[in-house]
Amino acid sequence: MYTNVFYCKDEKCFLIDDIFKLPYVLDVDENEIDPRRYEIYGFLNRFGTVENQIYKIIEKDSELFIGYLMPMISMLSSDHDCVNQKFFLIFASNCFIKLIKEDAGIKGINDEIIEIEKKYNDNLILLIIDKSRICNIDNFDIKNYFMCLYKYGYYLVDSVDDFKSYKETVNEKIKLPEKNLKIQSVCKYFKEEEYIFRLPQKLNTDNYVLKFFYLYQVVEIIIEKILKRELRKFGENYNEALSGYEISKEVHTIASEDERINRLFSDEYKIGDFSKLNLKNECNNLIESLQIPKYPSASSALYAVRNNLVHNLRVISNEHYEHLKGIVDAFEDFIHDILYSYKEAE
Repeated sequence: MYTNVFYCKDEKCFLIDDIFKLPYVLDVDENEIDPRRYEIYGFLNRFGTVENQIYKIIEKDSELFIGYLMPMISMLSSDHDCVNQKFFLIFASNCFIKLIKEDAGIKGINDEIIEIEKKYNDNLILLIIDKSRICNIDNFDIKNYFMCLYKYGYYLVDSVDDFKSYKETVNEKIKLPEKNLKIQSVCKYFKEEEYIFRLPQKLNTDNYVLKFFYLYQVVEIIIEKILKRELRKFGENYNEALSGYEISKEVHTIASEDERINRLFSDEYKIGDFSKLNLKNECNNLIESLQIPKYPSASSALYAVRNNLVHNLRVISNEHYEHLKGIVDAFEDFIHDILYSYKEAE
């Protein structure tokens, strides 16, 4: 890291601590240099890195332009579509300076500063946020957008080991935007859930059994909320005329995991019908391949898959792999639906 960084327009380079020069191929507007305005986060993309995949970041609810998502290599090259775009050039030059200066770096998942010289990599993608543009967004926290970014393949770099383990996967269903990428925050019920922030890193594995259980933990988080809510409601409406047996039976019903999952999938929790139907069909494909009758609902089919993976994992063979992959893909879509649209039942 270095202290003094100055732009030399005639030589198209940055002068570092009056010692050496660092070439910079993009244009620089010296009147717009203020690296303190910006925050930088490092990502990888599980679907690969393309130099021309440069996106303006739009916060969905406010419709505000707040930053750029750009491959590291796009700052070191002029062979892309944004080379003449004013705002891109401003963000890129400030990002470049911020990465060099001693008081800057890429933020990790817990806001610690990670030394950039350990992070340079051709696959590195930088999210640059203009702090002056997010001040009008209530309680803005980039962590609440990590799952949305993961939907497009992006996950936060947490350590140098992420580069060592990095490999691309193919997803023909993913539809990437052309120029603007709208990012959506998880709804208010999940903004304090640390597990949700870390989920993209956990999902970056080829083990589909693990992926299933990582996703199922989100269901566990929600049905725990449902349990507390229902017990609270039961306490508020407690009827002394009920017998001890009736009270015990009511509490047992409320505490039952499959019953709480049924509640989650019911209309009162506002989860989209398409994602529920797709998940049910994919779960039943695996259930049928195990010579078990299909289940009538998404909740019962998902719970059956969960039980078979817990209790009968030994019978899951390579021939079931594609079914399990289909379940995980549908489960991911379902979880995304929950994270953005979930509403507490009245």
